[in-house]
Amino acid sequence: MLQDPTRLAIAEEVVALSAEIGLTPIQMAIAWVRARPGVSSVIIGPRTFEQYEQNMAGFDVTLDDDVVERLDGISKAAR
Repeated sequence: MLQDPTRLAIAEEVVALSAEIGLTPIQMAIAWVRARPGVSSVIIGPRTFEQYEQNMAGFDVTLDDDVVERLDGISKAAR
């Protein structure tokens, strides 16, 4: 499953977009999940303090509408 070309392509797009807007992929993912209609909470599961800090930084991010739309489009390929 890790070698699935579609999943790898999605991951590469997410990494590229996060770099483009100056965030880590996890920060962007948390901000995107928070922007989803109907989401009232986000559960994180960091294993290290560094991961915790990166996760928490994602809660301070508000994504532009165009970034949310791009992520919505990227995520459709995963369904």
